Amino acid sequence: MDMAVSDLVAALAGADANRKRALIRELGRLGDSAAVPALSALVRDRTEPMTSRRLAARALGQIGDSRGCMALITVLSEPAHPDRRLIPRLEQLRRQLEQQSVAGVHQSVRDQQLAEIEGTIAHEGDVVRLLKLSAVTALGEIGYVLALKPLEEMALAGHDKDLAAAAQAALARVREKSGLDAPDEAPPEAEAEPAFVHREFLTCSRCETTSATGLVQRCQNCRLPVCEVHAVHEAGMVFCSQTCVDSFASQPGNWVYWT
Repeated sequence: MDMAVSDLVAALAGADANRKRALIRELGRLGDSAAVPALSALVRDRTEPMTSRRLAARALGQIGDSRGCMALITVLSEPAHPDRRLIPRLEQLRRQLEQQSVAGVHQSVRDQQLAEIEGTIAHEGDVVRLLKLSAVTALGEIGYVLALKPLEEMALAGHDKDLAAAAQAALARVREKSGLDAPDEAPPEAEAEPAFVHREFLTCSRCETTSATGLVQRCQNCRLPVCEVHAVHEAGMVFCSQTCVDSFASQPGNWVYWT
């Protein structure tokens, strides 16, 4: 198909189903960002056949333009649409595929098709999940950080193991493409700092101890720096003298610290 991207996009509007699928595939193959708005519109349009929407999602992944992310993310929250009327047809397709004699790359294609059919049957004929699988894969191929949160939510949802696995794989690709390391484990909790420790260089008002040589904090009452040796601790707070403790305690409302 030797047409300009603008011509291919324009031809989508009046194309029949077969022609439209061919046009979408060609737009994905060409990888031109000029096709992103039209493909994004196809992905969002729930009146379009599911095959066309899935192909449009895949094409957005092939193009790799971050502008396609919003349409793909929108698809992830689309409600399920079970349709048990599809199951007999799906079972027939499964039998046909199982009877085919294939090898090499065609074997992997058939295995993928069989897995999709099995998953759709298991989910009561819900073809929307197939669109979500295509969208998740495309988000991984684009690798834009905007997709991290929705992919993380899908990976943790757990109600569909295939979608969760696809989301995990897509997350790894997004982190790799965006230069983010995947979190292997939760970081250790930081130790709580003592009350009123400031990240400034302080010198004790009672001696020559500094922030460089020891722990120096500000008095809760007068705010003068005081080292640990000269500090008075009351009710979880630090004071430079008992006088400051009494002064602070006598102020209106401060009695709550001692209750």
